[in-house]
Amino acid sequence: MRNPRPAPALLPAAARSVQELFDPLLPPPLLTMYLAGGTMLISRVIYIAAELGLADLLAQGPRDVDELAKATETDPDSLFRVLRTLEALGLVTQDCERVFQNTPLALGLRSDVPGSMRAWVRYFGGAWHWHAFSQVLGPVKTGKTIPENSYGAGLFDFFATSLEHAQRFDEAMTSISDGINALLLSAYDFAGLRSVVDVGGGQGRLLAEILRIRPEIQGTLFDRPEVIERARRPGILADYERAGRCQFVGGSLLESLPPAHDAYLFKEALHHWKDPEVRQILEVTREAAGGPGKKILIMEMCVDPIPENALAGKLLDLLMLAMLGGRERTPREFKLLLSPAGFQMTRVIRTLPYTLIEGVSI
Repeated sequence: MRNPRPAPALLPAAARSVQELFDPLLPPPLLTMYLAGGTMLISRVIYIAAELGLADLLAQGPRDVDELAKATETDPDSLFRVLRTLEALGLVTQDCERVFQNTPLALGLRSDVPGSMRAWVRYFGGAWHWHAFSQVLGPVKTGKTIPENSYGAGLFDFFATSLEHAQRFDEAMTSISDGINALLLSAYDFAGLRSVVDVGGGQGRLLAEILRIRPEIQGTLFDRPEVIERARRPGILADYERAGRCQFVGGSLLESLPPAHDAYLFKEALHHWKDPEVRQILEVTREAAGGPGKKILIMEMCVDPIPENALAGKLLDLLMLAMLGGRERTPREFKLLLSPAGFQMTRVIRTLPYTLIEGVSI
């Protein structure tokens, strides 16, 4: 007989946090209303702050609403109402009437600080993405992604035809990479490896950090050809390429990967795919690895099977469903995918909110 799941708390953590944010005395029906509508409005007001660059404008200290309105070409009264909402969210404080300044939380919206989330907020809250996600019921009904339903193509195929959206996406992914990279590098030291392939590595920021801290490692950045073309332009890996420590390879991870390397790293590169495609990717990886003892490293926001835990992973799972047809998985689900492909799962390292899974070819 299967063990029953523990009974959830009377009010799950996500609902409690919304209740505390809006009003600690909200009755359940109004709490439901604020879960649906209030959180949407929070997302929009933070997007306004990011798009207008308010945190950048306040970086040097307090400023009057009229100054900010002039700098952002907005209506002063309307901007004041946005700022007082941002104050309630803890992103700014009001020093005196109509004068605001940043709080430490606003660092995430500044363009000039490590770990800035401004590009991500602008992408996620931008008109195209917001309109697309309004069609989220479609994937639930049809199993097809929003881009497939709207454009007849997958998301990355759509990006290949739209440089503007592709650049916004690249900027958004780069903005969240530093934080994830720091988690990975603090959890895994890459000792004993001579060569690493960063599969789906985007602009190469993670690989550059690995090469910086491990001078004995040779690196390969692998991604779609158009992504590799963009990745070479900024020159994040240029010095390592000139030193003969890095190469760029474009291709499809469903078909082949650079062969005979010590480790194949997938940082948020498998949640884009459905299980049959992930099985194929893992088989391709095993073939590329060659002999036994080669590492596979998977960094994902794994789903916590306990119902009331880890809302972030479950929300990201729905985003994958809607936009890419993929999914977030539990460590056990990864184990079941790795084993038939010829990998033994050897370690599960939790670096909240992400999980690093290590496997070895057998």
